[in-house]
Amino acid sequence: MPLSAIKANHVALSERVEEEVVRYIQENRLRCGDRLPNEKELELRLGVSRSTIREAMRSLRARGIVTIRQGSGTYVADSMGVSEDPLGLGFRYDRNKTLADLLDIRFMIEPSIAGACAARASDEQKAEIRRLCDEVAAMIRRGEAHEEKDVQLHCAIAKGVDNELVNVLFPDVLSGIQVYSPLLEDRLLEKTILRHQEIVDAIVSGDPRGAYYAMVQHLEDNRLAIIEYIASQNKNAKGSKQDEDWFYRIRYYGKAHGQKPPEGRL
Repeated sequence: MPLSAIKANHVALSERVEEEVVRYIQENRLRCGDRLPNEKELELRLGVSRSTIREAMRSLRARGIVTIRQGSGTYVADSMGVSEDPLGLGFRYDRNKTLADLLDIRFMIEPSIAGACAARASDEQKAEIRRLCDEVAAMIRRGEAHEEKDVQLHCAIAKGVDNELVNVLFPDVLSGIQVYSPLLEDRLLEKTILRHQEIVDAIVSGDPRGAYYAMVQHLEDNRLAIIEYIASQNKNAKGSKQDEDWFYRIRYYGKAHGQKPPEGRL
């Protein structure tokens, strides 16, 4: 997609240039190290001054989206991570592979987080987890967007582990909830309410194994719903079933269905 001339509105010119450059990167599926149009070309295409272009590029560099090489030009940064999107999910163009990777890592660590929370969380933390659980359920039943509150609930569970590194690292992983939840439409709404309740009941009652198992089942519900979504999207498409295979790749975790975690797991 080409760059479009900036139209006047209440947003600062440099910020609109930033938005246009990010859109250009995404729509053209640029990758780390790819070169962007030079200042003169941006100036002509966007209809703004060179000083505005430079201000926007300095901000994009600070956000980790571009890197500026003196005498060479401006390139897509190696990390492509930004402050509001630390994992750079907006620049990962294979959406289904990204969803599979996010779910995979959640299976790896979140059941253990839930179990540890049940063992360690204070009464105040458990009360906060219960409150958030009830709020998510109420929002779902009212037909309201609940993804942000859902993330808050899972973050509160992680906070109950009383591990500062978990608190720093895990919220970025949970940002994936907001990436794939809209794709699932109403496939999981009632199950989400049920599984959250099971997880929270186990945490509040101090049952690490129950919390671990309930979280496994919650993630397994998500995995199966995503497979169903991908199958519906590919119903009339030709080609391999690689997208679904990525989610079958993590089916190992789903084998916990109907079973308790092995002794000594927590």
